[in-house]
Amino acid sequence: YQEMIQDKDHMHMNATKWTTLSDFVQYLGKNSKCVVEETERGWYVTFIERDPEILAQQENYKRRVESEKVEENKFKKRMEIQR
Repeated sequence: YQEMIQDKDHMHMNATKWTTLSDFVQYLGKNSKCVVEETERGWYVTFIERDPEILAQQENYKRRVESEKVEENKFKKRMEIQR
């Protein structure tokens, strides 16, 4: 706690428009900034990545994996034809 307070950029919850952390979490979920799940054990918050560079990397990875699958299937078909 003391480390957080010493940070000059630290903002207390009472310095925001939300009165509780639960209100803030619900706001994040309603505005699609995070995926919020309420379970018996509490709130689970999952960040939704919107960084263009990371999204481009993920898209490139998906394309590469898909092209590898296509090439593998072509190879298998050629091998079966040769038999």
